Order: sequence, then C-alpha cells, then structure tokens
Amino acid sequence: REDAFDISENGIAKLKRIAKENDIKLNAWVEDVEGFKFKGEYDAIISHGLFQFINKDLREKIIYGMKKH
Repeated sequence: REDAFDISENGIAKLKRIAKENDIKLNAWVEDVEGFKFKGEYDAIISHGLFQFINKDLREKIIYGMKKH
C-alpha cells in the first residue's frame, strides 16, 4: 500500500490528483507529524524535508516509530 500525509491541504490535493492521473492507488491525508501514529508495517518509509524543521525530541520519536514499522 502507498500511504502519504502532509500538513498542507494543497500538497495532498495535488498528490491525489497526480496519483489519479497515473492510476496509482494511494491513501493520502492531511495531518501534522506531531499527531501521527504509525499503524501497520511498511517495506520502506520515506521522509523528505522534514527533520530539519522539527525539534530533536520529536525527530527521535519519529525515527523510533519508523524503525518499529
């Protein structure tokens, strides 16, 4: 499965449009990373442009969650 979330409503809307245009099944939603909880298992987790904008404690929490899932 492909999951994606972002704090930007416009970003998620664009992502959904591009996925639909390219027949990609995607579960995408708007959410702030501070409230995100990992559910299920993933083969890969990609985080682009996130870690330089958040504090160290939150960064460590997110990395811990990524490693578990």
